[in-house]
Amino acid sequence: MIRVLVTYHCKPGQREAFLDSLVSSGLAQKCREDEGNIQYEYYRSVDREDELFLYEKWEDAEALTGHIGQPHMKEIGACKEKFVEDTEIVKIEE
Repeated sequence: MIRVLVTYHCKPGQREAFLDSLVSSGLAQKCREDEGNIQYEYYRSVDREDELFLYEKWEDAEALTGHIGQPHMKEIGACKEKFVEDTEIVKIEE
């Protein structure tokens, strides 16, 4: 099992717009429907108003690689360009 912890450092005041864009466009749901996905959830930081966390859980590395290669990941990249300054990613293998 692979867990991915993503921290989005959004542009000032853009966290909610970023999250709304991911949800309303269906991008978040498309990621949840990728083969091998177990969990894909966004969380708002309590202490930092411009941070958004994403917690992902995948069956294995192959599933995560398949997810990364999906066309909707390019759409997420375009969305990030609009709303996000920096992204930190940590992968944990069980």
